[in-house]
Amino acid sequence: MAQDSRPPLAAADLFKLAFVGDCRLSPDGKTVAYSVKTTRFDDNKYVSHLYRVPAGGGEPQRLTFGDHSDTMPRWSPDGETLAFVSSRHEDRAQIHLLATGGGEARRLTDLDGSISALEWAPDGKHLVIAYRPHSEEQIARREADKKDEGGKRPRFQVHTNVHFKEDGIGYLFDTLTHLYRVDAATGETLQLTDGQTEDGDPVYSPDGKTIAFSSNRMFPIEDHLDNADICLVPAAGGPVTRLTTEYGPNFAPSFSPDGRTVAFMGCFCGQGESFWRDGHLWKVDVKGGEPVDLTPDLPTTVGNQCISDTRDVGMDFERAIWTPDGKTLFFLVSEEGSCSIYKVATAGGKPERITPLGRELGGTSADARTGRIAFSVSDHTHPGEIAILDVAEGSEPRMLSAHNKEFLESHWVGTPEEIRVTSAPGVEIQGWILKPPGFQEGTKYPAILEIHGGPHVQYANTFFHEMQYLAGRGYVVLWTNPRGSLGYGEAHTKAIVKDWGGADSIDVLAAVDHLVAQGYVDETRLGVTGGSYGGFMTNWLVGHNDRFRAAATQRSVVNLYSFYGESDFGYAFEHELYGRPWDDEETALRYLRMSPLHYVKNVKTPLLIIHSDQDHRCPISQGEELYTALKMLKREVAMVRFEGESHGLSRGGRPQNRLERLKRIGDWFDRYLEPGAGAGTR
Repeated sequence: MAQDSRPPLAAADLFKLAFVGDCRLSPDGKTVAYSVKTTRFDDNKYVSHLYRVPAGGGEPQRLTFGDHSDTMPRWSPDGETLAFVSSRHEDRAQIHLLATGGGEARRLTDLDGSISALEWAPDGKHLVIAYRPHSEEQIARREADKKDEGGKRPRFQVHTNVHFKEDGIGYLFDTLTHLYRVDAATGETLQLTDGQTEDGDPVYSPDGKTIAFSSNRMFPIEDHLDNADICLVPAAGGPVTRLTTEYGPNFAPSFSPDGRTVAFMGCFCGQGESFWRDGHLWKVDVKGGEPVDLTPDLPTTVGNQCISDTRDVGMDFERAIWTPDGKTLFFLVSEEGSCSIYKVATAGGKPERITPLGRELGGTSADARTGRIAFSVSDHTHPGEIAILDVAEGSEPRMLSAHNKEFLESHWVGTPEEIRVTSAPGVEIQGWILKPPGFQEGTKYPAILEIHGGPHVQYANTFFHEMQYLAGRGYVVLWTNPRGSLGYGEAHTKAIVKDWGGADSIDVLAAVDHLVAQGYVDETRLGVTGGSYGGFMTNWLVGHNDRFRAAATQRSVVNLYSFYGESDFGYAFEHELYGRPWDDEETALRYLRMSPLHYVKNVKTPLLIIHSDQDHRCPISQGEELYTALKMLKREVAMVRFEGESHGLSRGGRPQNRLERLKRIGDWFDRYLEPGAGAGTR
């Protein structure tokens, strides 16, 4: 068999990929609009533009151009206009309207804040948005900065909410996201909701008189971040009605065709339990009453809970799709490393998977008349592209776009082997092994264990550039979904509650044992890396054994006691952990015992610490605590601080910083694991 001579994916190849998503099927079911994000590497930024492609197949057509980002394409009810959000004016995102017959986009709004949702009213006269306006303080600071050339003015902030910052956004200045109605002709806005709550997921009823949305209306927001209610508000403004009255996170409302019922995703649970509970699909009458669980026997969770480095972080709850007769709902389910489309009868019955396992689907959009569902689809060897499914025909999804085809065909992209490992006590763990290009039997290779963040998400059958990159440098790469991961039932997810570093570490080490037993890995040249909770696990492992020759911990949790107050919502973890760390001495000791910093004296493994100085999820002080301790202990450690980056550096950081991160990780492992001559040149 001839050896594949194509080059493997290098670090910089991440920025030659097109990131495709957010597709929307036109009202007549004949066209799919979607966004494509690409990299302007020399300018150290991304741009995003809109495309459309015939649903029956054909060449995609680019609709927008320029040195900016256009996102959230939304068809008007008559299909003649696309509304979207664009940064083309002074980097302030505004709603624009584009006639689908051709011509220039027209700016509709003059807003000063951030837009996180956009939907049309059924009559096409209005849109509803979820919008966080900048505060008077933020605007005043911005204007003062323009005049303050010498940097002499006082610089300070005043906060009164406990939730005063959010990763990827920054400091909130006590602003909140609410719903606004936008006139589609004039751009005039009307605020529909207010209060000490965050509002999102808006959708119009079929008659256009009501808007359903998700919001925590049960408690002040700072007290209960894991609660969200399904609510209704008149489209012209008025009092808010809560449809769900029990505690729990509930999202993505969707009206039935007759407007009498709302379907939604989520669960009802005790406070704090939402971290490990599986989400279900529910329905509730718009007049109120007890919600009905349509998927009580679903063995896993609804929504897309997959993670990747070629799209934004997972944990997406997308609206369920109703059939025109209101008798069936289509929805996404995350299970065993995949995300698939299911259907269920609204009268009750067993949910049925209609797309096969082995892929990640997302961004679903449907046309009720044609029975078509459009979505993005990815697998281990292909980043997301647009596909369509004709439900009535029960056919295999048809691919509509291939933005990465030419590039991928010119490079080696490995197909990982799926494994099932039995961990103590008899628990099956799913994982994947990716071998390097030119793999030869009889040769011993170094290996790297990758551990995902969360912890309650899942690695999936989806494209992960970092795994391909490390394999291309000569490593066998191993990644798994240990206990704590979603997609395998609540018992699997709950197994690490109040026990981070327990069952999860047993599982990942069992997977390492399995890999070593295959005979082609040198167990003296093992590395480990992970980010966020995966960074916690990396720190935990090197603090409890000397099995790894090198480690790279990224945006990690080090000290759970300080993490409680430093993280943007660390206090919400008190039920995942042990309550509040100052409750009593025993609670404080539990936080200490579950903190990797407590075991820092045991760390002998050379450790690279990667952290970002604008990380509000796992603040950089976490990494600094670990770095200082290891330096005082005279251990082998280095720390790389990325300036101006948030927790999501590996997924959405500035291109040149993302490249530097990958190179630093690769070079660190090359230094200690010695994958072969020339391995560090890419």
